[in-house]
Amino acid sequence: GAERSIDLSLKDLDGNLHTLSEHRGKWVVVNFWATTCPPCIREMPELSDFHDRHKDKDAVVLGVNFEDIRESWMRRFLDSVDVSYPILPWGTSPATPFGLIIALPTTFIVSPGGTSHSKIPRCPGFPSTCNSHRPSSSARSRYSR
Repeated sequence: GAERSIDLSLKDLDGNLHTLSEHRGKWVVVNFWATTCPPCIREMPELSDFHDRHKDKDAVVLGVNFEDIRESWMRRFLDSVDVSYPILPWGTSPATPFGLIIALPTTFIVSPGGTSHSKIPRCPGFPSTCNSHRPSSSARSRYSR
């Protein structure tokens, strides 16, 4: 099919704007995740390692948080994990520039030209858990703003 240009503009917890277009010339791994998703959390060290090894050369990782939780809870969670890539709050709207998010984690790969992407709606090693995970309504209500 025809390739389409994709862009995404989101602010991190410190108010810094991050866009896909600022990374043209590099591959961009866009990982949708949630604090209530064990497979999401399990893949964070590998994504951080990848980001650290490639960010100055040919690829970066952007972590898009797919839940509606208080900023204070997000900061506490991030203090408890080793994440080196930017974390960008999204909310819970399943409609994204990449298509619908129906399971977590979901990862998209954007080409250096920003025009093509691949969707990986699972995480390696945890397919049954990944494909069935949905952000829980109890977590959303417990931490919602």
